Amino acid sequence: MFKKISLISIAYLLIYFFPTCLMILFILFGFRNLGVEIALLYSFIAVTTQIFSSNMRNLIVSRNNDILAQKAIKFRILLLLPIFLISLIFLINILEVNNIVILILYSLIFILFWIFELILAVCEIKNYIKKINSFIIISAVFGLFTLLAIGFELNQLLNLSAFMYLIYLSFSSYEIINIKSKFFDIKGDYLGILKTNVLSKSFISSFSFVFSNFIWRSLLVFFLGKVNASVYIFAFAIASLPGSIINNFAGLTGASAGSWSFW
Repeated sequence: MFKKISLISIAYLLIYFFPTCLMILFILFGFRNLGVEIALLYSFIAVTTQIFSSNMRNLIVSRNNDILAQKAIKFRILLLLPIFLISLIFLINILEVNNIVILILYSLIFILFWIFELILAVCEIKNYIKKINSFIIISAVFGLFTLLAIGFELNQLLNLSAFMYLIYLSFSSYEIINIKSKFFDIKGDYLGILKTNVLSKSFISSFSFVFSNFIWRSLLVFFLGKVNASVYIFAFAIASLPGSIINNFAGLTGASAGSWSFW
């Protein structure tokens, strides 16, 4: 049981902290503009997806409810394109980025992470250990290629590795949820899910956090510019990362072990 909990917790942490680690790497290697753009892009996507999240991963695992997982995954897939289009508008019209290709790829990966969070929940309740292992290994390989691409300034490798990882996430999700036979036969009260989420106390708390983080980063960039703002964003990320990882690991382990319930 401990081995299963550890593996699934590592898999979730890869999803939750990869964008932050990516931002840290870019700034550390001198690509400050791109690092800040990734930080703002992820914050913007986090604010958008938080509205529709509804603490669903914890509910699925604590209730061991596969039907709820299928409904929630479908709900998020239906929102994938609208959220991506909104993120694209944010990239082009507000951030005014130069590295548009890699940022588009990363935006899709960040949104797919939001969906893959529930894919991992399905793997957890169905005990798909091999699927969890493969996600960890492939994510580690992707991280290694990303590190090499950043360190040696290999833009083509950076784009290719992101594209291949995006393909992996898509096909892995397709395989696990079995779209053809069951997925689109499941109906759900998606308006009710949204209403319940927005009115919940947990939403107010979590949304306030991600929204304030986005506003803080945006104000830094507005008043200081991307290069100078990168210093503060980098320092805050480094200082908060260890504590955030420990807190999230403890929370994920407790939820996976069924130590507490969710309303």
